[in-house]
Amino acid sequence: MIGSANDASAQLYVNQEDRTILMALLSKNGIVEKFETMIFRKDKSTGWISINARAVKNKNAEGNILYLEGTVEDITERKRAEEELKITHQRLYDIIEFLPDATIVIDQEKKVVAWNRACEEMTNVSKEDIIGKADYAYAIPFYGEEGPS
Repeated sequence: MIGSANDASAQLYVNQEDRTILMALLSKNGIVEKFETMIFRKDKSTGWISINARAVKNKNAEGNILYLEGTVEDITERKRAEEELKITHQRLYDIIEFLPDATIVIDQEKKVVAWNRACEEMTNVSKEDIIGKADYAYAIPFYGEEGPS
């Protein structure tokens, strides 16, 4: 990778500022872990990598970076899966939000994670006021009291 690049910032990094940030972190901390950035591959396609590296510095007072040691992991598939999950989540949210019936989604910890527009209209309780609440708090707007005793 390095052998074929004359200007790493321009030839390898899709966002050239990522290289500047990476080098600043290495200069300041001496080490970076799980630094994610998008790169250009040899065939000019793009992909994502995660960098774990440490800076080997000169022993003089300036402590200039002599070279870097580390590993690079291709995380393109993981990033693609995360993006697909994000899109799916948004679609599900949109479906729930626009259902004509009052719809509440409660997670395994019994916290409200979705409260659609129909719930807001029926109860005059905004989603901002109820999402994240637990202990059957969602029952109060409907029944005047919390759920099972």
